[in-house]
Amino acid sequence: SLLTVSTELNKVPTAIYIGDVRRSRGLFTILEAAEKAPHWNFEIIGNLSALDREAVDAWIAKSAAVDRVKFHGRLAPKDAWKFAGKAWVGLTLLESTPAFVEAVPSKLYEYMSCGLATISTPLPRCIELIEKSNGGKIAASSDEVAAILNGWESNPNEILAIRSAAKDWAS
Repeated sequence: SLLTVSTELNKVPTAIYIGDVRRSRGLFTILEAAEKAPHWNFEIIGNLSALDREAVDAWIAKSAAVDRVKFHGRLAPKDAWKFAGKAWVGLTLLESTPAFVEAVPSKLYEYMSCGLATISTPLPRCIELIEKSNGGKIAASSDEVAAILNGWESNPNEILAIRSAAKDWAS
């Protein structure tokens, strides 16, 4: 009941990340992808790790993508999930740590339940779920994330089919 279903695509292609905002959760992969996907907006919702604050501040000071990346901080779940309403894709870009190798991030399930396509890192359980559902793509780097995003921007029918498959699987 807290999740907002994505019923339409925002005019500007939009990727969201909801969760702990830190390096091991793909923060810098997202920021690098933002620089390589120049027509996409990125909504980052969650508390920024104090350990990453200085590096994020340095990125903000120098990046040409800064106007397209919004940090919203921690929000109540219902408010956080409102960003899914018109987003195109959810991001789950976990680093390959021992804790993440065997896990499926809850965000992957939540994004699919919202009807979002997902881009995930190539962790075994994520690969398995993405392949079974056809609800997203796997990317191992910011270059691959950006290539997928740029491809979806130029071919929105592909992302619409993936979003539909994600929602069907979640149902």
